[in-house]
Amino acid sequence: RYLKIQIDFEIEAKNKPSGGGGHGKTALPEEIKEKESILRNYIINILSNNSASDIRTIEGKNDLRKAILIKSNFILKRTKVLNVYFNDFIIQ
Repeated sequence: RYLKIQIDFEIEAKNKPSGGGGHGKTALPEEIKEKESILRNYIINILSNNSASDIRTIEGKNDLRKAILIKSNFILKRTKVLNVYFNDFIIQ
């Protein structure tokens, strides 16, 4: 089986810029950049522990999203992940 996934994190804004509306993507917090390899490793482990049939359903995807959210917030100490979004999710 092959899984292609793209994940976006919604993170808590620590310092909101004044004015400008604040729409669009912003730079990643330094902590996420520093721990990117650790986050990727844990996400791959979470994905590997699920069968294709487990993650094909909406409930399975929601369980996966929740597991990634919990593990990400465990790893990140200065950055809070509010939500995990799947922008690309292909199982072949």
